[in-house]
Amino acid sequence: MILREQEEMKRFREALSYLNLTEKNKEIAERYFDLEEAENQELLKEVEHQDFTELDGNTRRNLYNFVDYIKSRKKELCDRYTRFVAEIGGTTAKYTLFRYTYNKILDYLKEVLPTISYAGIRSEMVAWDKSCFRESEYHYLVEIGCEHPEWIQQMMKLCYDDDAANTKMFLTGVYLYCIKPMAESNSKIILPLEEDNRTTDDPDVVRESIDYLEKRLMGNIDGLFVEKDEPSEADVEILKTFVRESDPSEPIPEEVYAIISNRKRHEYRMTFLPFLAFLAIEHSNRFISLIRLAVAINGDEMPNFPLDGCLGTGNTWFPKHMEALEKYLPMQDKTYLHWGVLHKNDKLLTRLMEKTPDAISEVFDLEIGNEHKGYLMKLVKSQNPKLYEKFGAKFEENYRKTIAKEEAERARKHVDEIYHYLMGETELVTILPLVEDLRYTYYWRDLKPLNNLFEMGEIQMYRRALVLECLRLKHRYFDTYWIDADFKEIHTQDNKNPQEEQKVEGILKIFELENVPVAYQLEYFGETYDYAYACGACNPNHISQKCIETLKRVRSTWHQEWIDASKSKHLPSRILGIRVMSQDAATYKTELLGCASEKSNRVKEFLKAIYEAHKEWEADILAMLQSKKGTDREMAAQVLKTWGAENYRDAFEKALEAEKTKKIRTLLQEILGVAQEGSEGGKELSEEAQIKEILTGNWKRKLAWFLEDGLPKVHQKDGELATEEYLAAILISYADMKIPGVNEEAKKLAEKLEEAELFAYMQVLYEKWIKNGAQSKQKWVLYAAAIHGGEWIVPIINVQIQEWPKAARGAIAAIAVKALALNGTSSAFLAVDQLARKCKFRQIKGAAAEALDLAAEQLHISREELEDRIVPNLGFDNQAEQIFDYGTRKFRVVLTPALTLEVYDEKGKQLKNLPSPGKQDDPVIAKAANDAWKLLKKQLKTVIANQKIRLEQTFITERTWKADKWQALFVKNPVMHPFAMGLVWGVYQEGTLTDTFRYMEDGTLNTADEDEYELLEDAVVGLVHPIELSEESLEAWKEQLSDYEIVQPITQLTRPVYRVTEEEKEEKDLIRFGGMVLNGLALSGKLLNMGWYRGDVEDAGLYYSFYRYDEKLSVELEFSGCCVDYANEDVVVYEAYFYKPGNLIKDGYRYVPVREALGIVNARYFSEVVLQLTAATVSSKERVAYPECKRY
Repeated sequence: MILREQEEMKRFREALSYLNLTEKNKEIAERYFDLEEAENQELLKEVEHQDFTELDGNTRRNLYNFVDYIKSRKKELCDRYTRFVAEIGGTTAKYTLFRYTYNKILDYLKEVLPTISYAGIRSEMVAWDKSCFRESEYHYLVEIGCEHPEWIQQMMKLCYDDDAANTKMFLTGVYLYCIKPMAESNSKIILPLEEDNRTTDDPDVVRESIDYLEKRLMGNIDGLFVEKDEPSEADVEILKTFVRESDPSEPIPEEVYAIISNRKRHEYRMTFLPFLAFLAIEHSNRFISLIRLAVAINGDEMPNFPLDGCLGTGNTWFPKHMEALEKYLPMQDKTYLHWGVLHKNDKLLTRLMEKTPDAISEVFDLEIGNEHKGYLMKLVKSQNPKLYEKFGAKFEENYRKTIAKEEAERARKHVDEIYHYLMGETELVTILPLVEDLRYTYYWRDLKPLNNLFEMGEIQMYRRALVLECLRLKHRYFDTYWIDADFKEIHTQDNKNPQEEQKVEGILKIFELENVPVAYQLEYFGETYDYAYACGACNPNHISQKCIETLKRVRSTWHQEWIDASKSKHLPSRILGIRVMSQDAATYKTELLGCASEKSNRVKEFLKAIYEAHKEWEADILAMLQSKKGTDREMAAQVLKTWGAENYRDAFEKALEAEKTKKIRTLLQEILGVAQEGSEGGKELSEEAQIKEILTGNWKRKLAWFLEDGLPKVHQKDGELATEEYLAAILISYADMKIPGVNEEAKKLAEKLEEAELFAYMQVLYEKWIKNGAQSKQKWVLYAAAIHGGEWIVPIINVQIQEWPKAARGAIAAIAVKALALNGTSSAFLAVDQLARKCKFRQIKGAAAEALDLAAEQLHISREELEDRIVPNLGFDNQAEQIFDYGTRKFRVVLTPALTLEVYDEKGKQLKNLPSPGKQDDPVIAKAANDAWKLLKKQLKTVIANQKIRLEQTFITERTWKADKWQALFVKNPVMHPFAMGLVWGVYQEGTLTDTFRYMEDGTLNTADEDEYELLEDAVVGLVHPIELSEESLEAWKEQLSDYEIVQPITQLTRPVYRVTEEEKEEKDLIRFGGMVLNGLALSGKLLNMGWYRGDVEDAGLYYSFYRYDEKLSVELEFSGCCVDYANEDVVVYEAYFYKPGNLIKDGYRYVPVREALGIVNARYFSEVVLQLTAATVSSKERVAYPECKRY
């Protein structure tokens, strides 16, 4: 408890230090925060005001984290802190309290602060966030202002940010919104409101507020443009004069258009300034003129920021005032309509249909997207039938064709067939043969336009689109919507109160009307409700049970259909059939008992639950215990055990006497509490008995696909030929394992066999399995072959691991990786290590990393230390040499500093290559040596590639070694000598570089000045990054390596260096690459090869980010997104951001990383990330505007 309080107060003191308090405020804080004394809020009246906007991003984040920390631990302290910073900082206290605003935060502030202080801080939140320009965010201020306008004036006095007066401007706009216009107002827009709750105030105060807001708005006119595209001072004065003096009813002068044309808009100010002007529009024509100018600047572009700002004033104010304003706006009718369609503003569009009917036709010709075209057609059809008759029917037919074509083209296959089906030109029978193909390639990206079709009466296309969705076994649409069986209304799914019965009835009606075959209906429901996973679904309150009950009721005439479903090859369909039959177990008793031989563990769980619920079937279950089928006997034993083992002891003992299958006998022994043979308390089995024990049951049927004439002979080490049964026992040991891994029984048997012959036997086993389709149910072959196949099986399995994911078999490839890691040879570890680093398939990469992590855990070392250990010397001695013996002659092979192999004969003559064995050579010895030579070349290539990747990664991971570990890896291992000699190394203290050195060929170390260097025993060594070196030191090292003619094995001293610019230091988003357009495959391929991962895959297989996860810091790159299955299309790069792993903050329903300011990101890490992103985007030939590109 004491330690906790000490930690709380420590963090509190740190928070106060972050505030940069004045001396007076520090003195007041000492008294105010004495928790042993009652809170004295009178002290707060003595504080000096400070502007907290001056706090940098890192400091703000520390303060936010403190509030999150202390609020739940010491509320009294948090309350005082909140009142203290609110009094000092006024509205700017927002930057010391919370980063994000949501209801709990607002409720807390409202609880602990006076109304004026709370409302002022909330105003700061709104004023600087464009997404908050809406009525719901500022309505609380309107309620205050209409009753107490002087309170709004008091809030303005809390705005201590002199440089940027946005909050004070916002409060002024709200104040004028709350005040009825005075008689002297010259505004052309003064409207009576039906419920006018506005008030009056001192005319001088009102005039002062109008004058202030006019001046501030005109003072920000240049800010309507992006900083680098602002007009000249003289041109800005012309624009100010226009706002100040123009008559809204007069056209905008050409002089103004000449100034504003073709300039880039500033998104925030183009929204914020018109938002304020629209709030105050009844008080002055200048506010109207400001909006007119902003609309003219925006032109026909969408989004229309000025109109968005006006819309933010809300439904109480916007409709009537916009109707009065629109005649003054310099905007084409079609542009105004376009904006209305994008916002789906029914009232505005209905009025404009009457006013500008011809413009409706022009809007249909714009690229507004199918969803908005559908919305507009629906609105025209319902609100203006005459206008629809004029041209709507033509557009509707084109819209139908466009929708059908667009959705069909997303399939990428069978486009014509899908199009004709959606259009009603063909029937479902033309689609059914294509279903399997469509399940892998075809998807809907947006089903809302289909809802529009439903509303317009296009029911058939709507139904057919949903049938296609169901045939593909996708349930996204019905996770969001459901429809009545009478097709009267589409409902939005209520997850808190799901209407599963009605939803299932609606889907069944669609299936019925579209003649969907029974098998496909069952496949859909089986997949949708995830029946195949847990027996918990049998719970009567489980959501899937509602589906079962509805299916049984609505399809009451089905009987044979359920029986057929229980025998389906489709697993979820089998479970569905069994579950429906269990609803009427008496009728389907024979069929349900007949399912006991089911092999799927998932189905067995459901069957076991069903049998256990029907003890009246006891005689049948006892008979099942005597069945000829092992699966039946096992099921019966499990059920009877649940009913009470002692009640059936005689039956169990009788079954045990007759049982021959090891697995079931073991189960019966466990039930009866009998010791198992070969275990403590049982008898030790002879080798013959052990083999017999393993091969109980029909083992030949399990291996029938493999056992045939022509298999390699395998001898025991004593020379005796191993029998078929002996070898089969090894295989069956793996086939019967529940959890795959090294089988000790098989291992003992294998130890007695000739290794080379066993290797060949396992290779044939593996190759036959591959030839037979590499079935997942026989995945045990991977473990048997990998564990007992020796070094020669490693490259064979490794090649297949690379191929499987291309054929959508990532799961079996991941299993193969884990099996390969159990091979035990250094080449296997190297192969797995390379997969963990370089494999572009995330599933494989993860499996390889998992396999290595498990091995490291068993050795009680880190992953990195394991990777160091598995670097082989490849047979070279300390002189980097090894001998290859042909019997009659020998050859010396040398590993050079350039990582190449040189071959010398016995006379010292250098040869181009190791020669092939000749007639004079010993055939056996020479062949073995030549094979070893070939393997060496392959292994050397792999080792070099792996180590280059590892060392490249150290630039970003900052990997270091203790001095003795560094010497063991780089000095004592001849394979690593070239890396030691060709690179510059550093000594680090607490992550900071203190010395640099290089390893010399003679075994000494030297500095950049070529002085001898002594490496201390406790030194920490790492690979130097050029960003850590001074310019002088970098040039000295470059010169030394040039003098010694050293070619670096990886790019180090000439490595490009990237630094954070001054402009970027306070930013949290790295936007150097924003707007780059390039091929998605190119971007994905390069990033994945450099150790990045794809972000979360969302609906339809789409993902929108890449990330790399490192121990101290991580980075994420956002982009426009592409599909996992199809990335060969252009994508747009957005921003990248850095964050500390695990440092998350809640954003709505999810947690997101807390972004780091670029200025505090580790310089080495930043440089490497930028280098990688530069390489990944090098193929970009086009760049679009950023951040505007993020909206499309």
